[in-house]
Amino acid sequence: MSVILTFFTVAVLSQTPESIIADKVNYVDLGKLYTYKPKRNFGPFTKDNLYTFCYRAKDKTISSLFETVKLRLNIEGDNYKQYDGATPDEVRQHYNQEQSLFSLTLFSQKRVRLHLSSFVFSNCLGMASQNPYTLELKILRIDFYRVIQLLLGYLVFQYASNLSQNAIFYYVTGIVLGICSLFMLLIWLTSSKLVPRRPAMYGILIGGWTVGLWMIQLLWMHMPVIIVTYRIYVFWYIMITGSISFIVCYRWAPPINQRSKNITKWLLQLASLTMIYFSSFYEEATSAIIITVVASKCFPKSLWYKCRSYRLRKFPPKIRLLTLDEFYEQGVFETKKALEDLRKYAARPDCKQWTMMTKLRVPWRFPAFVERATNLEHEEVLRFESLKYSAADDENSDISTGESENEENLCSSSFTINDNGYSSRTIPSYMYRVTSIHEHRSTNEFDDKDV
Repeated sequence: MSVILTFFTVAVLSQTPESIIADKVNYVDLGKLYTYKPKRNFGPFTKDNLYTFCYRAKDKTISSLFETVKLRLNIEGDNYKQYDGATPDEVRQHYNQEQSLFSLTLFSQKRVRLHLSSFVFSNCLGMASQNPYTLELKILRIDFYRVIQLLLGYLVFQYASNLSQNAIFYYVTGIVLGICSLFMLLIWLTSSKLVPRRPAMYGILIGGWTVGLWMIQLLWMHMPVIIVTYRIYVFWYIMITGSISFIVCYRWAPPINQRSKNITKWLLQLASLTMIYFSSFYEEATSAIIITVVASKCFPKSLWYKCRSYRLRKFPPKIRLLTLDEFYEQGVFETKKALEDLRKYAARPDCKQWTMMTKLRVPWRFPAFVERATNLEHEEVLRFESLKYSAADDENSDISTGESENEENLCSSSFTINDNGYSSRTIPSYMYRVTSIHEHRSTNEFDDKDV
């Protein structure tokens, strides 16, 4: 008894005055590094070294839908304890409960990266450690992992019916589930073969599930270290369990019954909606997205078409007509494109060129067209140019009707081609050069460059 009193007296004398708990609450901000260096304690008892770090939430906005707040901890070793809570008082309550003699800290978490909610009124973390550490707040305005999670959930929901009938998806899902469910299989074998079938042992098995979940959590937290350190064992584990899972899936084959397919589709849709809901801390926005996705999926297409047609009738879109220049440019572009496609088709091996040439009125022009040589006669070029410029003159005459007589005297002349059966047309004066060429040259001497 005297020894206990001696130690208690030394502990009281060695303690320095501690500040109130409120002074130990630090509200973390972006861009600041919080460093903790423990003070030396020469007493026999460990003093209260709990420090609480809280993050102030902000208002919910659409711009912060995919925002992620991370609290990064840098500490050497794992000799520390963490306490989560919504308020500093709740963190202190968890700390006091653990200090009791009957507390069990086997399943306490030790995380170096903590994801905080941006919209909860308060997020607090308590740290109790004898080692120095630093804390830093990181904010990602747009977390692409959350965006991908939302899009993936939407796509899975939309194509759940197709995925439930796809054999490749069946095998891939079966192999992944087989690789991940090996621990469950070992637990089942242990419970069914090694444990006696007595009522008292079922309680032990129920309690053993918590230990199993704790082990799975530890494996998940240390998964990168396990993969790097034991990569050969991990490789053979995946190969063996994946092969066994593939054999089992091949033996049972994909489901044929429509009810089994419906159950698979519903499970996929439920999983996709869960992914959408947890893709952001903004629960109201994700709930609205879920309602919209489900409503669009269940909304009848016939009613959708009726609503769309009614909207088009009520608010018809404005139609802009093409000008003459735009019409001409579009016609030239589409004509060149169609001629190029025709050349490519005629040059293909599966095209019957000889059969096509027998159906043409002038067969010798077909090879020239395919080889990009001149295949137009000068009369055809002349007729096209006369039609084009006459259309331009008609447009100009509509714009300036008062000067039509002067334009006719200065810019037009009659021209008739009787040999080819064309009727007389009025062409511009700058076509005189083409006319003179036609009068002084024969058909064989005509060159497209003069046009």
